[in-house]
Formats: sequence, C-alpha cells, structure tokens
Amino acid sequence: MTQNERPLVSILLPVYNGEEYLWEAIQSVLAQTFRDFELLVIDDGSSDRSLEILNGFQDPRIRVVENVRNQGLPGTLNRGISLARGKYIARMDCDDVCVPRRLEWQVTFMEEHPKIGLCGGWTRFFGETRPRTIKTPSSEQVIRAELFFDTPFAHPTVIIRKELLDKYRDLRYDPADIGGLEDWGLWRKCARHFQMTNLQRVLLRYRVRSGSLSTSRFSRKLERLQEIDRESLATLAISATDEQLRIHRLLCYGSAGSVEDPVATFVPWVKILEAANLRTQVYPSMGFREALRRRWFWLSKSRAHLGRVAFRDYIKGCRALGYRLQGPTELAIFALKIGLRRSSVPREVL
Repeated sequence: MTQNERPLVSILLPVYNGEEYLWEAIQSVLAQTFRDFELLVIDDGSSDRSLEILNGFQDPRIRVVENVRNQGLPGTLNRGISLARGKYIARMDCDDVCVPRRLEWQVTFMEEHPKIGLCGGWTRFFGETRPRTIKTPSSEQVIRAELFFDTPFAHPTVIIRKELLDKYRDLRYDPADIGGLEDWGLWRKCARHFQMTNLQRVLLRYRVRSGSLSTSRFSRKLERLQEIDRESLATLAISATDEQLRIHRLLCYGSAGSVEDPVATFVPWVKILEAANLRTQVYPSMGFREALRRRWFWLSKSRAHLGRVAFRDYIKGCRALGYRLQGPTELAIFALKIGLRRSSVPREVL
C-alpha cells in the first residue's frame, strides 16, 4: 500500500512489551476475510522483542510507528487516531485474537447504517479463566444507561468512524484515565454526539491474563473511579455519602463483595438511583431500569458460593424492586451453580 492510498479501515494496535502473543494477534488480523485495511502498530517504547517481531512481517499493509518515549496507552491511542488514514478506525490489542470475519461483519454493518458512529461486539474469554462469551448490549437505550455504571463495549472490538473523531475534537482518550478506564471515558463523550451499538456475535477472542497494577497506579485508579462516580451521580442530582459511594461501586462492578444482606444494602440504593433518574430524565428510563436489573442479577451471581441463600435473596430483591427475572437459561445455570436441581426452581422462574 502506497502512502497516497487510503484504506477503508485502519486497525489501531498499540504495543508495549507484547512479544509473547504479538505474532498470533497480528496473524489474526492478516487472516481477515476483509482485505482493505492498514494495520497501524504503534510501539510505545518496548524493551522486549516486540519490534523485532513486527519487523519480521513483510505485508505492505502493516505500518509500524515508534514513540520516541513511552506515552502510556491513552497517549499512544491518541497518536494513532491522528495517524490513521482509514474511513474507519478499528481497535485491537496485542494479546487478543480476531475472528476471521470480524472486519467483514463490522464494515458491512457500518456501511449499511450511516447513523451509527461506533460499533463493538461480543467477546469470547480464554486464557487464565474459564472460557465464556461476554454479551454486550445492542440497544441504544441500554448502552446509554450502562455508561452510567461501566463500559458497555469491549474496547478491542470497537470500530468507529474517523470523520467523527476529526469533527468532534473532544473525542480523545484522557491521560488521567488509567488501568482500563481510558475507553469508558471516551465512550461517555461519544454518547453526546452519535449513536452506538454492539453486534450480537463474537468478534474477538479476549485473552485473560494474570497481572496487577502497581500500588501507586492502583491507588490512582481508585481515586479516579471515585471522581467518575461522583460526577455521574451529580448528573442525577445525587450528593452521595462515602458509604453510598462504596455501595455504588460494588453495584457498578456487579459484585456483592462481603456484604451480608444484599437486599437491605442494595435495594434502597437502587431505588434512589431509579427515582433520581425519573426526576432528572438524564437516561432513558427503560434502559436505566434494565441496566439496574442486570446488575442486580450479577450481584446475586457473585454470591453463588453461599448456596441457596444467594438464589433466595435474588428472588427477594426482584420482588422488592419489581424486576422481571433473568432469562430461563441464565437463571437455570445460576440455580445449578448453587446446587439447586432444576425441579427445585420455582415454576414461574423457568
């Protein structure tokens, strides 16, 4: 591909010491059924064999750019946005694996739906975890509501129109957002300008690896999360106490932690959130309620190790909140996980 040729898609792949899985990730891109792309790889000061591996590829669609100094992920991604030549920018990480028709499916969808500015999809977890599919929502209402709690997109599955990133100059990654927060901040800004969705199919195999932030970076991430939570709650005219912030963060994570009585702890807070949104009308009411309902189910599943009491509290909470129960398949899996026979699950549940 010559310098003057403009590909339809720029695949933006940042690398920092990614030698272990980089070759496999790039091979999954080169094996795409859709061929009109450039693979823009930005090395952020790697000290391992990443550059050597990159330079071993001869495919003319691969562009390798080196940062003069380490800029971190947000800075590297922002540089990639500036350098990308495609009509679309697709994200990819250096340890994940694209399914062969990922670009074909996404480009076809975007070309057929010009009002959609950003599109992600489902992921299949593998690596140091049990294999499972993570299904992100497609509904515009639910996606906007989910942004209040967490990101409704798997970052390395996203494709976005480059013209929108050029048009709205606020659409850049914030260097203050670290430890996986950078994409959430960008999607919240995107929601102000255009529609977003997720394809209801697996686009990428997402590798789960052990690893942790340094103590200082973890502390900064927690501080940033608290700032984001306070900002989000302020949009609903809620001034939260420290205890409410703690409960809210557990709700956002979908984890009950060591909470002994989740019904008494979370149901009042969920009611406060729903009432505040009904007053302020910040988020679509049905989408917001659905996002909360999903989180109550996740909270309940996080207590599965406690056995039948977790299922009992889930039903109790649903009744208190007026929520419909989860779909029969997921509910049956939850029941089996805690040792309930299918015949022991209330008939109206299944």
